[in-house]
Amino acid sequence: MATRRPRASDRAGRDSASLHSNGTTIGRAAEPETGPAWLSGQPSRWVIAVRAQPGARRSEVVGEHGSCLKIRIDAPPIEGRANEALLHWIAERLGLRHAQVTLLGGASSRDKRVLAETPLGRAQFVERLLTGQIV
Repeated sequence: MATRRPRASDRAGRDSASLHSNGTTIGRAAEPETGPAWLSGQPSRWVIAVRAQPGARRSEVVGEHGSCLKIRIDAPPIEGRANEALLHWIAERLGLRHAQVTLLGGASSRDKRVLAETPLGRAQFVERLLTGQIV
């Protein structure tokens, strides 16, 4: 019985890196950074899963609530005021224009999805959002 020689397509999934003659590896894609469960996307289009708590004394990050980032908002949940305050607060925190932050879903819910259009990397994005310090 003849043994079959593995094809390149068979090996591609198992070993996507090759060793170059000078000892460097080639052909492997960069490993994706892992981060908080409430953040998805990539630089230029980050999506934040938010659990909003309107009517608070001041706007601030409280922490994580399941797979969402819990944020208190100092505006009442009347006529979209809390949503606007949330978007404005996130934009200010990230150093973005208000037009770069959009509500994707959850307008009438506490659980929301917010799109932030910025070229920041994951680590910078998270740090700015959580600390408010622009570095």
